[in-house]
Amino acid sequence: MPPSTRPLGLSVALPTLLLALSAGCGDLAPTKSIEPEASLSQRAGSRPEMRLAPCGTDVSAAASSMIGPEGGVLSAGPAVVFIPPEAVRTPTRFTIQPLAGSTLRVRITARGRARFGFARPIAVMIGYAHCSRQEFLRGNVSVWHVDDATDAPLERMPTVHDRHNATVGFLTTHLSTYAVAH
Repeated sequence: MPPSTRPLGLSVALPTLLLALSAGCGDLAPTKSIEPEASLSQRAGSRPEMRLAPCGTDVSAAASSMIGPEGGVLSAGPAVVFIPPEAVRTPTRFTIQPLAGSTLRVRITARGRARFGFARPIAVMIGYAHCSRQEFLRGNVSVWHVDDATDAPLERMPTVHDRHNATVGFLTTHLSTYAVAH
C-alpha cells in the first residue's frame, strides 16, 4: 500500500519496534521507557494462560508481493511486514492475510507455504485501532505464534506494545499465523 494510505500508527511504530527488538537477542526484560509509550512483554519461561484478544472482523483481506534481497514492505488491513535487506536470498512471493473471525490474527506465508526461514529477522506490526481498545489498555498484550488450525499457543513472541499508536509488534525469523493476546 502506498505510504499515504498506510496506517499512521504502523508507520510511526515500525522504527521503534526495530530499535527495541534489535538491541539484543534472547530474552527481553520489561521496560517502561521505549518511545513512543511502548512496553515490552517478557518472554515467558513457563507459559501463562493465553486469551486471544477479541477483535471481530468479517472481512479477510490479503496482499502479496515479490520481495528480493533488497527487502521490502507488505501490508494488508491492520498488519505490516517489513523484510530488511538481505533477509531473503532470492525473489520470493510473500502473502500477508489478516484473518476473519472474532480474534485479531494474521497469517504470513512465502510461496503459499507457512514454513520459510529468513537470513535476518523480519518485523511484523499489527494495528488494533479498529478493535475495542479497552481490551488492549489493560494488562500485558502479547503476540503468539499459534497453530493454524486450532489457535493453540505455540510460542510467545517478544512483543513491543505501543498503546499510543494502537500497535503491537515483534521480530521473527519464521512465518506462521500470529494472534494478539492479553
